Amino acid sequence: MTVFDKGLITAVSCAALFIALAIPLVLRKVPPNAAYGFRTRTTLRDEKAWYETNDRFARWLIAGSIASAVCVYFLYTTRWLAAGRFFTATIVAVAAPIVVATMAGAYHLGSLGRKR
Repeated sequence: MTVFDKGLITAVSCAALFIALAIPLVLRKVPPNAAYGFRTRTTLRDEKAWYETNDRFARWLIAGSIASAVCVYFLYTTRWLAAGRFFTATIVAVAAPIVVATMAGAYHLGSLGRKR
């Protein structure tokens, strides 16, 4: 198994896991808790903020995970990058959805505070 195969399997597996974890948040099935979801003092204290912020966070996580898997698949099929650079790109692609979703959730939470 090559670094390309391992990178593709890792990226697609992480994307699938992130999507599976995000779906209950989009469906608003996860109540405020200290273990799962976009947790801040505000979201743990305010149920409306919890559900709205987690919905935004989870939607961005799903979109980012799909985009990440597509990008890694493109790099895998084209072999556009050398093995070492592909490995680095895979790590970035796995981390990017979490970073983007967290920024979107934080921005949304901040906008809720400005609306009040």
